Amino acid sequence: YKDGLLKVSPTLDSDSLQTTKGFWAFGNFSRFIRPGFIRIQVTNPDDWNGLMVSAYQSPDAKTLVLVIVNGARMEQSLIVERDGRRIALDRESTAVYTTDRNRDLIRTSLSDNLTIPPLSITTVVLGETNP
Repeated sequence: YKDGLLKVSPTLDSDSLQTTKGFWAFGNFSRFIRPGFIRIQVTNPDDWNGLMVSAYQSPDAKTLVLVIVNGARMEQSLIVERDGRRIALDRESTAVYTTDRNRDLIRTSLSDNLTIPPLSITTVVLGETNP
């Protein structure tokens, strides 16, 4: 069913509570985009080789959050730029979280390129990475 975030059996047993992929997909947004964050403009947000991208900035401008949806059946690479300059992604100031068929909002490793798995949602947190 696609009509809820949690599933529970009709007996209402506490052991029957199950999360859905929609629950974890929602978490890619709600866990990292906090009150006061503002959405910032993204160039070609729905036309990046099958990627859909949205970006959000913290009120103090110390944290940038990208949520990237890859609806394609192949992995996609993404270069992050701001004001025409490439943003260096390093393991100390960047956290990457992925939800896909096999992962539920799991912190994943950052490679030299930002690679988005097929049929997934990936959240990239730049700056203060301890949500």
